[in-house]
Amino acid sequence: MQINKKTLNSIAKKLNIVSAAGRATLEQMLIGAPAGYNEESLTDYLVDQYKALIESCTSSAASLGATEYNKYREQQTGDISFQATPENQYDPEITEDIVRNQIAAACDKKDLGLLAESLGKNIDASVMHAYSGTHYKNAKRDPLKPRYARVPTSPTPCKFCLMLASQGFVYLSKETSI
Repeated sequence: MQINKKTLNSIAKKLNIVSAAGRATLEQMLIGAPAGYNEESLTDYLVDQYKALIESCTSSAASLGATEYNKYREQQTGDISFQATPENQYDPEITEDIVRNQIAAACDKKDLGLLAESLGKNIDASVMHAYSGTHYKNAKRDPLKPRYARVPTSPTPCKFCLMLASQGFVYLSKETSI
């Protein structure tokens, strides 16, 4: 079964909405940053909030991934006996390390814009990873052992990547779908 461009664009749009909401929340967090911030005060202010934000965004993306998996599986097989589950692979320690490293870099350059951009890119990547990870983990446990599909990992995939993803579930393993 091929996945048409309209469907791929719809999925990309939904994931972009999740990322955009996360970026908007991040922007509000940074607006509320302590005046005259330094690395320590910014870290104290931002780490826990950002970890909660990433967990929320990746949970939304994983839920979307499970819903879409179920929809395409039913379309492809007509079988509704298996129900995909969201597989959020959020790791708070990794997220904290990312935030701390990005805060240190931004404070060295005295540039909150740099921090917003780097943490925003992390939101985008985390959303895409949660969505595709849900598909991967559910495919592994699905008794029908479905094939794999390419999933664009960029919020704005190129035409070639969209074409490859539109082929649908034609790959026999994760390795051949990459």
